Amino acid sequence: MANFITMYKSKSDASTDTNALAIPDPAYQSAKQTASTLVNSGRSARNGEVYAQRVSDRDLSKLELTWKYLTANQWSSILGKIQDGYESFYVWIKYFDMQENDWVIRKFYPGDRTATPFRIDSTTKKTLSWIDCSVNFIDTGAEEITL
Repeated sequence: MANFITMYKSKSDASTDTNALAIPDPAYQSAKQTASTLVNSGRSARNGEVYAQRVSDRDLSKLELTWKYLTANQWSSILGKIQDGYESFYVWIKYFDMQENDWVIRKFYPGDRTATPFRIDSTTKKTLSWIDCSVNFIDTGAEEITL
């Protein structure tokens, strides 16, 4: 199975496909996509009818990634790419977009990251692997890189 997403630390890296982190595709992974249309809306005072105007020229994406199991190194690599302060914590992600039905590269920011320790070294007490790992990425609406 091909990687669902590839993460880059900057727009320039994404444009040139350098310094990429291929997000692992272990068994039992879940990758949920949500598309949101930004609107400026309100209701008429007369009859409560909704009126709305689209704000952006495209829908924004949210990627919700979960893994049943990751090694400490795999989880640390993902979190490290986010945490290293690249472009003020933003990352560029290449993924297969459900609406475009094609690969796109867009700028995202991370949401919550969660995991549960699974295997712990009995001597050092370090976590060796994690279960129920999850991270969300939210589309910033910035321009996308054309592939």
